[in-house]
Amino acid sequence: METSTNYERCQAELRRLKINYQQVDHPAVETCEQADQYIKGYEGARTKTMLLTDKHHYYLLLMGEEARMDFKALRDKFGSRRLSLAKPAELASELGLHPGSVSPLGLLNSTDPDLRVYLDRQLLATPTWIVHPNDNTHTVFLKQEDLLRFITAQGYDYQVIDL
Repeated sequence: METSTNYERCQAELRRLKINYQQVDHPAVETCEQADQYIKGYEGARTKTMLLTDKHHYYLLLMGEEARMDFKALRDKFGSRRLSLAKPAELASELGLHPGSVSPLGLLNSTDPDLRVYLDRQLLATPTWIVHPNDNTHTVFLKQEDLLRFITAQGYDYQVIDL
């Protein structure tokens, strides 16, 4: 899918769900650190989203940008023997996204009923979450409850875990 199509579809879905958000437009960024320079002074939990796989299932993990991921601990939580980051082709097929634009809003593009969504418990302490709207040239600020409602509106449940 084209990035602009993903972005436009994401905006349309946010409107359909009557979710208000604040947006900052900026040059393309590939990392949280690059995005930070454009959103200084804005309040909210800066997040990173990763698509993980064990070759049998996909796992979408949303965590704070400073959280550290322990693959061994996650394998145990997920009941998996092997766990790795999804390859770019898998990102494209599962979420219609490319590296640098991965976001929980990418669930809009997923048709995988077995995809599992996990949230880092530490995020729940912050009322506003910062994510890409399926395009890494924009950053949006969403209320926590609105992003959780977006996830469930796409047909996905989520589990809160301790990283």
